[in-house]
Amino acid sequence: MGSAQLQGTLWGTHAEDWAYRAEPTTAPLWKAILSATNVQPATQLLDVGCGGGGLATIASRLGANVSGLDASENLVAIAKSRIPSGRFYVGDFANLPFEPYSFDVVTVCNVIQFVDDRVVALSEEC
Repeated sequence: MGSAQLQGTLWGTHAEDWAYRAEPTTAPLWKAILSATNVQPATQLLDVGCGGGGLATIASRLGANVSGLDASENLVAIAKSRIPSGRFYVGDFANLPFEPYSFDVVTVCNVIQFVDDRVVALSEEC
């Protein structure tokens, strides 16, 4: 079993708890990241390990065009419900389904420690 399949199952078990109780505690960090990366209207943003879309929600409010990828189908469903205009996918960080150089900003906030092969994952171009 690959890390995405395993992590998707683990994180998806209590997706609502994560999205609505844990994610909000990280909002100050996300706001700082979005400010430091100059996210603004029309910024193409990809959040790898997007969870329930917490960071993407804030970025969307700033006018960014948001996309996200997470291993958990349940968390991706929550992200889609929060940001209907966003593009969210279930997938693996080590095999991103995007064309190279598709995004202005790529965030990876709470995922790299759960990836089996970090070198492969961080070598992905998006």
